[in-house]
Amino acid sequence: MFIILSFGEKIMPSRRKSEKTVKSKKYEDYVVVLEYLSEGYLEEKPPFKREPIIQAIGEYFFTFLELSPLSSNIPIELHQRISIVKERKNKMVQVKRRLTYKDLTATAKAELPSVIEEIVERQTKRFVNWFNKASPITTRMHQLSLLPGIGNKYLWSILEEKKKTPFTSFEDIKERTSLSDPKKLIVKRILHELEKEDVKYRLFTRRFKSLEEEESGESEGKEYRKERPPPKKYRKERASPHEKPRKRS
Repeated sequence: MFIILSFGEKIMPSRRKSEKTVKSKKYEDYVVVLEYLSEGYLEEKPPFKREPIIQAIGEYFFTFLELSPLSSNIPIELHQRISIVKERKNKMVQVKRRLTYKDLTATAKAELPSVIEEIVERQTKRFVNWFNKASPITTRMHQLSLLPGIGNKYLWSILEEKKKTPFTSFEDIKERTSLSDPKKLIVKRILHELEKEDVKYRLFTRRFKSLEEEESGESEGKEYRKERPPPKKYRKERASPHEKPRKRS
């Protein structure tokens, strides 16, 4: 069963299948450095326990991570792209924990907009394809309308144009829909989702979860797990078709 919307798109009664596909990928593969503290957090005591700290953001879920270099000889620079794949040999850093926007230093917050813009530019195909696949959230709300500055006029224009031919680049979107800068709209939305913890609809980021919660499968995604069958001792034994019913005493 489909629900037909006024602007001609269909909304599936359940979005679990597509959401489950995204949830199958749990961890970031690459991060970009936002801040490097060679002497660690100065407020930590005693000083001899301090270690170099890296604050970074993931390229896929835009997860804030705290890292520590595995060697003091490893050069770390702002905007540097680092692999954190678990199976990779010659790892440069170790993931310590996940951070929230509030945990970031002033420098990290200042570098965040330009770093996100670099990530979006590097993954142009992914975000242009998002415009092509964007779908209704409810019968009265579309994913595209969550981008800043997208009203009914631009929404109709984008929907009509992508029906004719899928978009191929940000420049193509700009020329065919009169949007001033589609890339900046994506960047602004990502920043909004990162800065606000109570965002109801997330298009490009995910809600904060500690690494322990992620590994245990708790919090977000709980509803997608299959329920385990009850223990055997609590299951009702089925009577054999040839077994005669027992007489009650």
